Amino acid sequence: NYPPQGNYPPQGNYPPQGNYPPQGNYPPQGNYPPQGNYPPQGNYPPQANYQQQGNYPPQGGNLESWRKFVNRNIQIRSVLGKKNLDIEGAKKNKGTRVLLYDAHGQWNQKFQLLSNPDGTVTFENSGLVLDVANGTAKNGTQIQLWERNGTNAQKFYLEPVGNDRFRIHSAIDQKFCIDVNGMKKDNGTKIQLYEKNDSNAQLFTFVE
Repeated sequence: NYPPQGNYPPQGNYPPQGNYPPQGNYPPQGNYPPQGNYPPQGNYPPQANYQQQGNYPPQGGNLESWRKFVNRNIQIRSVLGKKNLDIEGAKKNKGTRVLLYDAHGQWNQKFQLLSNPDGTVTFENSGLVLDVANGTAKNGTQIQLWERNGTNAQKFYLEPVGNDRFRIHSAIDQKFCIDVNGMKKDNGTKIQLYEKNDSNAQLFTFVE
């Protein structure tokens, strides 16, 4: 008794969807500046350009305790005994080795502690300075005298460890410290670079 479905207006009599403005008439998203136009994160200095915490000498004691020695002539004395860093044969030539020797306090065992603007120090004697041979930070590299040239081979970070003792880290690679070869106490023992190992071979005091 109800009118058949065919008596209703067919769907085709309604305005087709195409009569409405197509989406394409609106500005496409591509008209906005793409994210790529903004500086990518990679354009900012990467963290690697900053000195990482691990590059600083480990904290210990008073980090400024060495400053009282700046511009003074000091003996660098090993805690292994009354032995100093000594310029071999009291020579004043570049390339002269630095060795361990009985403390006697003469000029060839005294170094002026110079403070650098970057927080490092340099040890000077008679116009020459303590230097890492060939600028190479590796186990066994000889410590010697050389003309001052401002390179990291001649700069060191001091790490106070308490009781007026210091580790002396190379600015080339601060994992390496000035070290008494084999923890020997014999006169003439080589003074070298060696990886930090927390031994007494790498601990020194400064004596005026």
